[in-house]
Amino acid sequence: MPDLIKRFTARAAPGAYLRVLREGEVGPGDPVEVVDRPAHGVTLGEVFRATTLEPELLPRLLDVPDLPEPIREKVRRRLSGTRP
Repeated sequence: MPDLIKRFTARAAPGAYLRVLREGEVGPGDPVEVVDRPAHGVTLGEVFRATTLEPELLPRLLDVPDLPEPIREKVRRRLSGTRP
């Protein structure tokens, strides 16, 4: 699929990011427990959209103190119009 990256980006659904606490078997229908959800409400999908297709969302990301510094720096560069 030569257009896979374009299709993935256009959908702006980067998927779930999970941390494995204990190795083991996982199967369909097994329960998943969310143990932490940041209060800021910014989703991974929103960060993805802001940094790919919807730059008007970039300023909102600077208000998120939990955002990793490399992403915050990328947002600052984009908002200032500079490139690395």
